[in-house]
Amino acid sequence: MQRSRDRFLTTHTGSLPRPDDLIRMMYAKEEGVPVDPQSLAARVRAAVAEIVRKQADAGVDLMGDGSLVPFRGAVRRVPLEAADGKSPFEAVAEAIDGSCG
Repeated sequence: MQRSRDRFLTTHTGSLPRPDDLIRMMYAKEEGVPVDPQSLAARVRAAVAEIVRKQADAGVDLMGDGSLVPFRGAVRRVPLEAADGKSPFEAVAEAIDGSCG
């Protein structure tokens, strides 16, 4: 757990805007249009990296995925530090292909 004695740490909760191309991929998948799982996973990883970078640039101390991760028609929250020691991107990839939870 990150702590500070000098100032209040900032965080963000809730959804942040998804990139248009990711939204199109997610809708296509939901509508039964074939979407390459590896392409979707790569785009989600890139989108999460982009949103984390934006939060860091804005001075957010405790960053999140911005609810960008699609999961069976909804959003699945994946913690940035997976309890099993996997990187956030491994956890995101597993959430996308449905192999976790």
